[in-house]
Amino acid sequence: MPYLRECLASVQAQRYTNFEVLCIDDASPDDARAYVELLQRSDPRIKLLNSTNSDQQKNLGPGCARNVGLLHAQGTYIYCLDSDDILHARMLDTCVRTLQRTNADMLLFNFTTYNQRGACELEVQWGMPYRNELPCDARTRFVWDTCPDVFFQCVKNVPWNKMLHKRLIERFRARFQQLYLTEDMMYSLTSAVCATRIVRSAQPLLAHREFSGTNAMSDKGKHPLDVIDAFKELYQWLTLHKHYEALRVSFIAWLAEALYYNLPAYKHTDDFARACAALAEFLHAIPEADIRAARDCTYHTSVSAVLDALLDVFYCNGSIRHSFSDHEWLKFLLHVTNCAVQEVDSKVCEFQVEANALVKLLRRVRLALHKRGLAL
Repeated sequence: MPYLRECLASVQAQRYTNFEVLCIDDASPDDARAYVELLQRSDPRIKLLNSTNSDQQKNLGPGCARNVGLLHAQGTYIYCLDSDDILHARMLDTCVRTLQRTNADMLLFNFTTYNQRGACELEVQWGMPYRNELPCDARTRFVWDTCPDVFFQCVKNVPWNKMLHKRLIERFRARFQQLYLTEDMMYSLTSAVCATRIVRSAQPLLAHREFSGTNAMSDKGKHPLDVIDAFKELYQWLTLHKHYEALRVSFIAWLAEALYYNLPAYKHTDDFARACAALAEFLHAIPEADIRAARDCTYHTSVSAVLDALLDVFYCNGSIRHSFSDHEWLKFLLHVTNCAVQEVDSKVCEFQVEANALVKLLRRVRLALHKRGLAL
């Protein structure tokens, strides 16, 4: 419970005071539960709920816990907060006033990151991208087809950069997936596609804690298939509701970003091999032309190398391969890890620890490829 106190203190310090806080206990440490029980005695806005987990020794993941919160939430607006993040003092006031003024279904807002290793708060460029393509003045409303090629990149599947009107959640029965990682994709992205009015605010309203070691993202290798399963379900939903064709460029580019964000962080090559096998199975549904369309889109040059790697390793003569050798998926990992190193290395020095870990992974991959006689 190293950051829960700071997180809840930032909620209690909000200038807007008409809210409820639902804290979901999903096999939480005893001291965390005891602390919330203590708080709710003095603050009636704070309520402690149990997850649907009958075995309180087993954590079922953030998706399960958040769905419990959605079922019990009474407010007009819904916001999901990670227990290690910090709200800026005017966050709730700004969000509620903006949503009331614009009558929007969803507000996307900017954020900073709190780098736990560097002990500093940093401005980030990826919090509010494509400012020329989509408005970010907290007044001008837009929908998914305003600029479909970058829509998912602007919305993001994280729940903590957005506040939703409850009518949107109820109308489309938005829920989190029963996954440990990427469980927020269906909740965030399908809600955004269904929204009839979205607004964005460039004002940072949250400090998102990185490298804390307290959340599910800290060990992605424990659930190597979750990210692929999440994209499968989103693809099926987009196809069913006739949105895939219009959003295919953004979808494929978002998949590429997820691959180089998640895969190089796996600690064991067996986990990566399982993820690649699942990816190959999923890609049977994706035409090669869609990958090329995303690769050639000028908005997504940052992931073009990953998309080239997908085409090189998984596709052959216009169709997806039914099988591929271990040195081929190692070659794909080499591409993905190179991209991740380049991205991390371009950040401020606090990210250097991550870059060093990725460089070591690159060496391991190159050595494995060399042993298989594959020229680099």
